[in-house]
Amino acid sequence: MAHAPLTSRPVLPPDGRIEGSQPEASGRRRTGLVLFVLCAAILLLSASGTVPSIDIQQSLEVALHLVRDGTVEVDSVVLAGGGAVLGDDGRPYAAHNLGMPGLFLPLAMGAGPTTEVSGLYGVASLVVPVVSAAGVVAFWALQRRAGSGERVALVAALVYAFATLVWPYAHDGFDVGPTNAAVVVALMALLAAADAGGGVGEGAPAPQQGVGEGAPAP
Repeated sequence: MAHAPLTSRPVLPPDGRIEGSQPEASGRRRTGLVLFVLCAAILLLSASGTVPSIDIQQSLEVALHLVRDGTVEVDSVVLAGGGAVLGDDGRPYAAHNLGMPGLFLPLAMGAGPTTEVSGLYGVASLVVPVVSAAGVVAFWALQRRAGSGERVALVAALVYAFATLVWPYAHDGFDVGPTNAAVVVALMALLAAADAGGGVGEGAPAPQQGVGEGAPAP
């Protein structure tokens, strides 16, 4: 019985793993998990969104009001240059947009009807680090999707993590990390949609010419 020539046998990568195989997928999940835990731990110690600042307090108040009475008021004192601001209706409102209260909505929905803002600080301190760390993992996955090797993608993700790191009071933590994460995830969603759709006109059969079209003029 004749054997197939050696040249027809598949050539394995140097590490013996085949792209898309179960060991490959397991290794990627492990790398992503370690990257997430590392970045979340660093952000827990450094992001200004982990301290009970007036910004976090107002964001939690807005989230609680959205759940309890459908308004966006706050209970903070109106102070010049840092506190709540008065609206045209004379009611106090936060001096920030609804981005962070939106992230705090799950906390507000799970809170009791009499839960105070101070009782949510502990769990709220995890939101920014977790979302920001997830953004770093998404950036790493984006690099791998773009064809970068494992080491290159990992180094790029760590550079991205430290380049977007927010030290205490240098900037509002909820203003940076979650925004970066949203941009990266949106980019990945666009690429996935483009792959699924095949692009405009790609894969479609060429239009057929009608009878007589393309024939030389008499």
